[in-house]
Amino acid sequence: MNINLIVAGVGGQGSILASHIIAEAAILADSAQKGSAGFNVRVGETFGAAMRGGAVASHVRIGDVHGPLVGRGQADMILALEPLEGLRIGVEYAKKGGVAILNTDPFHPVDVKIGAARYPS
Repeated sequence: MNINLIVAGVGGQGSILASHIIAEAAILADSAQKGSAGFNVRVGETFGAAMRGGAVASHVRIGDVHGPLVGRGQADMILALEPLEGLRIGVEYAKKGGVAILNTDPFHPVDVKIGAARYPS
């Protein structure tokens, strides 16, 4: 069993924390199964230019995996804490038949808040 998940959001929403909680839960669930050969859990993050308000994507890979990043078109699940980031990540990384869980409330990035950019309708 392999699971590739990406938690997408913007800085300050807790997407990195969410990915670490999911990874820890997978490790605990695996260790609770007696006689299990075990599986790997890997977490990798990508950050946008701004720390708070910039794009953040946390990759969580569970199973017979070695690298921390999900390949393009390989995500089984997208957990989007911000709708625009969910769309941006989903288009590139979701595999055919993958699942997306999307928060529909926008979290405007810094450039939108200061009027340097427009959030799409």
